[in-house]
Amino acid sequence: MAMDNEQAKMIMLDAIEQESRVKIAQLEREAQENRERLQQEMQEKITQLEEQSQQEILSTTARIDARMHSQLQSEVKRLALENHHRVMEEILQQVYQRIGSLMQTEAYEERLIAWTLDAIHVVSESNVYVRLGKDDIDIWTDAVQQRVIDSAKSTLAMTLNVELDPQGIHSGRGPIVRSQDGRKLCDNTIQARFSRERAQLSRMIATELF
Repeated sequence: MAMDNEQAKMIMLDAIEQESRVKIAQLEREAQENRERLQQEMQEKITQLEEQSQQEILSTTARIDARMHSQLQSEVKRLALENHHRVMEEILQQVYQRIGSLMQTEAYEERLIAWTLDAIHVVSESNVYVRLGKDDIDIWTDAVQQRVIDSAKSTLAMTLNVELDPQGIHSGRGPIVRSQDGRKLCDNTIQARFSRERAQLSRMIATELF
């Protein structure tokens, strides 16, 4: 029964991450739709301004100042960015809170191991330090460390020398892995993971609009 509960918790964690990916994909689709809609609205506004100018200045050919075009475009883009960033922050905050509610379970140990292996794969060095959060340090037993070593050998074909980072703990959750020679580092804390998601989505939105 305990194993069933742990499996259910792991499924919940995976479902939460999947939900985040689905929502981000939805935002990508909405960004494309909004880009097309905003371009149409902008063109309609420009056309309206041109018609108004032509009516007001009957003796000359109406020309909209290039600065007006730029200001109008900038305002439309600014509003679109604000809207997308607001939605993005709400989604990421919801997911962060839901993951946080599961961090005190044994299922979190599995997630911590997986995040550590991901970071080790990025660093790609055999001699590494693992720096843990203040709430993770008690989870990191000798048995957990050995599981990381064994998993790295079987899945990454790496023979590891793993030690806790002499720099001590950090204030977040999740691992920071660095090579013992100090040349490489991967911050795979939960905070860093969400920052990367936020940056990726911001770049996508900016690309769509600009």
